[in-house]
Amino acid sequence: MPTTRSFRGSIMTVADKSKHETNVLMLRQKDSDKKSIIKHIKNSIIGNRTNKQIYISLGLVNSLVQTIGNVEDELKTEIVVVLCSLAHGTQEQVLEITRQGALEPLFSCLNSQTCKKLVEATAKAIRAITQYSINSIKVEWISTLIAKLNLENSNLVVASTCASGNICFRIFVFELLLINSFG
Repeated sequence: MPTTRSFRGSIMTVADKSKHETNVLMLRQKDSDKKSIIKHIKNSIIGNRTNKQIYISLGLVNSLVQTIGNVEDELKTEIVVVLCSLAHGTQEQVLEITRQGALEPLFSCLNSQTCKKLVEATAKAIRAITQYSINSIKVEWISTLIAKLNLENSNLVVASTCASGNICFRIFVFELLLINSFG
């Protein structure tokens, strides 16, 4: 069977790459079983940097971004977990995740009033992505976080967060507050 070298020099068969391509293509189809596809992708990328790179290069993030707005909270949570796992890759992979537009739908997921698990997973994903991509955070997204937390003096917090060079630290704090303030 023909093989190719992939990320970190590991050997990947053409059949393996074809399987990944099939998963991404099936995710884009309207009538596909998105839940099982997402779970399969999640299981194949957790702890596997090679598969993360393959899926990112195949446009998985773009497919997830397009899917996340049209599904129920349970599946959104699975998608967010996949994005979080992808963000635990290399700096280049995380930057590609932000280029493919993952942050905006993640910040939208923070507005869930009914699914604590979705909010928790989203906060973790944002933290993972912002570890390498601090400049991708927009002021209005920080305002969304603050509104979610119902903090007093939110304009002051936005100003100090934007003036701070350590936005990533602020996201960690927001993650803890989000988890503790839900419900």
